[in-house]
Amino acid sequence: MAKEIVIGTAFDETSNGVRSTIKFRGHTGENFSLFYEFSGGFLPSAPSTDDFAVVALLPHAMKVGADMRCEGRVFREQLARLEEAQDAWVMWRPDLFRKISIFAEDEVDSAPPANRDAVLAYSGGLDATFALHAHCKGLLGRRQNNLRAGVMVHGFDVPLNRSDIFSKSSELGAKILESYGLPLTIVRTNWRDIRGLPWFTVYMFALSGVMHQFSSVVSRAVIASDEAYDGEIPGCGGNSITNPFMSHPGFPIEYVGGGYTRTSKAKAFRGNSVVLSNLRVCYHGPEDGHNCGRCEKCIRTKLNFIAAGIGRVPCLGDLPTPSEIDRLAIDEPAVLTLYRDILDSGGDWAGHEELRDAVRRIVFSSKWELSRRRLSEAPAKLSRRLTRVYRKYILRKPNLWRKSIGG
Repeated sequence: MAKEIVIGTAFDETSNGVRSTIKFRGHTGENFSLFYEFSGGFLPSAPSTDDFAVVALLPHAMKVGADMRCEGRVFREQLARLEEAQDAWVMWRPDLFRKISIFAEDEVDSAPPANRDAVLAYSGGLDATFALHAHCKGLLGRRQNNLRAGVMVHGFDVPLNRSDIFSKSSELGAKILESYGLPLTIVRTNWRDIRGLPWFTVYMFALSGVMHQFSSVVSRAVIASDEAYDGEIPGCGGNSITNPFMSHPGFPIEYVGGGYTRTSKAKAFRGNSVVLSNLRVCYHGPEDGHNCGRCEKCIRTKLNFIAAGIGRVPCLGDLPTPSEIDRLAIDEPAVLTLYRDILDSGGDWAGHEELRDAVRRIVFSSKWELSRRRLSEAPAKLSRRLTRVYRKYILRKPNLWRKSIGG
């Protein structure tokens, strides 16, 4: 009998908001549940379908190689798009994912969106704040949406047991949202209790699962693009190939900012004291929930603002020194691309030439290091490939092999 994960959902009101639950029986027969607790100024009502549950659990099902069976209603277009998403991810990460089948008790067709009302996934960082700014300042032309709220998730980058850090981070985010006239909605979830999934590969499934739950109160959702279109690397969690497969025509999740580099996004906030004082970009934030100012991402974001001609940003602390830049370790091609974008932005480095030269040095040295690593890994990859050929064509079909060589 094929392995199968059976999914059901529930939705309840709580003392300070609403709560949804995904209950599923794992392929080993154990029962699990994921919860989502919503509070704040703009709350969802009970979703009319269980699309959110299927999207949220798909990477887990693909990881364990178990089919999914949803006991509720799912939009047919969403199931079709998730089949396409699987094709891409199995090709990119055959070591992690296997293609599985998805079944629903009731498959239905969706209707076109009724309007342009939307909610924005809001982390408080540069990309998300630019998506907020672009909508509220009319930068998107026909893509313009009427944002109703910013949605911040507790349990993704900040663990659930660190409510002290999240409280400060959400306070900073609320100040920025308020300056644009929007309320903050907070979602607590234990989604990351699902083990064995690399976060930066699967986070778009997790985040899309949250945003789908607003489908009964708005017509679409917005998520900020992490990378510019010309800097994307296939296999990164958020990308313009598979992102559209996370939603369907009846409730599109739209991605904003792919036509901008991080430096060009930073330029949008010149003179915006609220944003420049309250951005939070740090993965390794200190106990007070602010930016540490010393990690790779904090230093890189400081350089974005310098290249944008803004200089020192209050929320990030002092400008970096050349020695701090020289000590950075860039071990991912996607991150190296972000530093190359800083140099290619054509920014005004007047008074900061030493910092620009330091960025040039680490880009040059990192390119050589990544190239050296690829060369050193090549023999091992070739060996693994030859081993697969040996097992498939020689061990399993010895008679065919002997005949082909005249043995």
